[in-house]
Amino acid sequence: MFREAVFGLILAFLVTCIILQEKRFEELDSAHSHLWNRIEELTQANQNLSNIVHERKFKELELSHTHLLETVANLTLANTNLSKIVQDSSKKVAFTAGTSGAGNIGTGSTIAFPVVINNEGGGYNPGTGVFTAPTSGQYVFFVSAQGYGSNTLYVSIVHNGGAKVMTMSDGGRGKDFYDSGTNLAALNLQQGDTVLAKCQSGSSYYSEGIPITTFSGFLI
Repeated sequence: MFREAVFGLILAFLVTCIILQEKRFEELDSAHSHLWNRIEELTQANQNLSNIVHERKFKELELSHTHLLETVANLTLANTNLSKIVQDSSKKVAFTAGTSGAGNIGTGSTIAFPVVINNEGGGYNPGTGVFTAPTSGQYVFFVSAQGYGSNTLYVSIVHNGGAKVMTMSDGGRGKDFYDSGTNLAALNLQQGDTVLAKCQSGSSYYSEGIPITTFSGFLI
C-alpha cells in the first residue's frame, strides 16, 4: 500500500510537471507569436514612415522643381522683354532739320537743311540734305518751305529719285509777300532707301535763326 501511495504521488507530481511544462510552452509560444506580431507591426510602421518621408521629400522636390521652372520662365520672359526694348530702342528713327536764313536754289536741286534739331538713328545727312533709312519700315516725312517775294517755290518729297508729294509757295502777289507751302508723305522704306526735299521749281526760300523752312521724318 505504501509503494502504491508513493508511486501515485510520484505519478501525480510528474503529471503536474508535464502540465506545467506544457502550459509554459503555450505561454512561450504565445509570447513568441506576440513578438513576431509586434515585429511585423513595427516593420509595417517603419515602412509607412519611410513612405511618408519619401512622399514628403518627393513633394518638396516637386515643389522646388516647379519653383525653378517658374523662375526660369520669368527670367526668360524678362530677357525677351529686355531684348524687345533693346531692339525697339535701336529702331527709333526721327529727324528734324532746317535752314537758318534765306537761300538761293536752282530748279532740280536738293535742298540741304544744315541746322539739325534732332537726328535720332543718324539717318539724316545735314551736308547733303539726304535721309538714308537705317532700318526698313513705315515712315512719315514732312516739309515746310517758306517762299518770299515774287518767287513761286515748289518743293517735292523725293523717294529714291521719284517725287511723291509737292508743296507750293505762291509768289504771285508781290515782292513783299511771304507764302508757306507744306506737305507730308507716308512712305514704306527699305533699309538704305533715300528721301530728300527737292526744288521742283523756283529759285529761293526764306528762313530765320529759328528755322521756318524745315524737313522732318520719323519711323512709325
